[in-house]
Amino acid sequence: MAFDSSGNLYVANQGLGQIIEITPGGSQSIFASGFTLVQALTFDSSGNLYAADDGNNTITKITPGGSQSLFYGGLAGPLGMVFSSTTNLLYEADWNTGTVNKIDLSANLSVLATGFNSPEDLAVDASGNIYESDFNTNSIMKITPGGSVSTFASGLNGPEGLTFDSSGNLYELDRGSGDINKITPGGSVSFFTTGVATSGYFVTQPAPAPEPSTVVLLVGALGISGALGRKRRS
Repeated sequence: MAFDSSGNLYVANQGLGQIIEITPGGSQSIFASGFTLVQALTFDSSGNLYAADDGNNTITKITPGGSQSLFYGGLAGPLGMVFSSTTNLLYEADWNTGTVNKIDLSANLSVLATGFNSPEDLAVDASGNIYESDFNTNSIMKITPGGSVSTFASGLNGPEGLTFDSSGNLYELDRGSGDINKITPGGSVSFFTTGVATSGYFVTQPAPAPEPSTVVLLVGALGISGALGRKRRS
């Protein structure tokens, strides 16, 4: 999922190979189609939407008007993706190579960090640091813009979805337990809630100041086919 600057929500409908636009009032329409297995969505600072399609190992760029073009191909299981306004770069997690790549807006790719076991989702903090949920090692790794890697949190249970709130707390969804954990900027993990889902992904909804942003969890609502499932690999 991803929100645009106007508060419209974009959701990958994996079952139909579409991206659905949902207005703040709840109206749904097809924004883009023709995909195989979209796993992640993110916007750049100009309002272009990027879709990581795990089914054909590509990233597609979609303009605000809905025009689609190939942005980058030849990846290896793109699952997580996030844009950082701090570095003006797109970050992408390759499950099959255990790599987090950085791609500039001219589509030049380089490796940010590698050696991960099972990179799932990505999130970025206000300083431009990237956080990667490493599914099989039950940990969250922190990657600086320069590529230094450290363990941010461990002892989780199949971490998948990640997002930050406006106070810099990271929220993490455990696939294994259905728990949502809250992790402070210092790395302190606490239970937030449970029983929400056994699979799902987060997005932070922007809000005008001084209202706080809202963390939104997609759990297969809205009648969207296949809105949850990422392809599970062994």
